[in-house]
Amino acid sequence: MLKKWLNFIIHLTNKVYHAKKKLQYSNIVFSVFWGIYIILLEVFIALISLPLYIFIKPGRTGQMIRDQECPGNNFVFLGYCLRRKLTILSIVAFFIILILKIAAVYVIGSTSITELSEAFFDSF
Repeated sequence: MLKKWLNFIIHLTNKVYHAKKKLQYSNIVFSVFWGIYIILLEVFIALISLPLYIFIKPGRTGQMIRDQECPGNNFVFLGYCLRRKLTILSIVAFFIILILKIAAVYVIGSTSITELSEAFFDSF
């Protein structure tokens, strides 16, 4: 099951790579489409791969990746490790910002925040 899951994530990562190549050579109209497609695909990959990143050690999945690719080529494994770190970091940053927003609303109060933002934008 883990091998199928990992292959699915790598397959989606390959789709992102090809979409980036198409984005590179497309005109302005299609570049907007490809940009939105890449962002949505990256968010989808982050959401479905989060359990894999959290509950399974990188060494175990790394060994599976190394067994599937050519010996001596660590490009896929390094890409996987980088993607794992960035995904976990972005999820943690999202939750920290969310907690800070909730704490600010609780401490300051929502009406005070509304008044402060109106006063700020009225100053322009």
